[in-house]
Amino acid sequence: MSPANTLTDWQRLEDLATAAFGRVGKSMTEQRRAVLLAMWSTKSVMTLETMSASLDVYHTASRSSVARALVDFTDVGIFRRIETRSGYILAPTRTAILLVCRSCPSVVIVEMTALDTEFASLASSYEFRVKLAAVEIVGTCADCTRQISIG
Repeated sequence: MSPANTLTDWQRLEDLATAAFGRVGKSMTEQRRAVLLAMWSTKSVMTLETMSASLDVYHTASRSSVARALVDFTDVGIFRRIETRSGYILAPTRTAILLVCRSCPSVVIVEMTALDTEFASLASSYEFRVKLAAVEIVGTCADCTRQISIG
């Protein structure tokens, strides 16, 4: 979900996903690669429906195969499920605040590495080890706010 996706970004993401699946004894299939490419190509939340529709253009994929791939990517940490939107995004790799628009599929990822120590301290007080922290804040994005003001 970076501002400008490049071929190098894609290669890094594909390598990261291939390694993540390898660690759990799975492989990067063509089906999974197509789902990963569709996710990498967007800057918004992808639901099962939007992902299936996107893949219909490029790749023959059943809805159940797409659903399975979304869960698989989430299980290995490559995708993150956005509960409030019933969809998925590429998972942040650092501590982040996720600004989730309730009116459109937009999600802005704000990396907040300054919060790493705060989250680790809080978790430590509960004897919990933090792997990755991401907080979802639901509201209205700037574009939707402007449209509401105009309308």
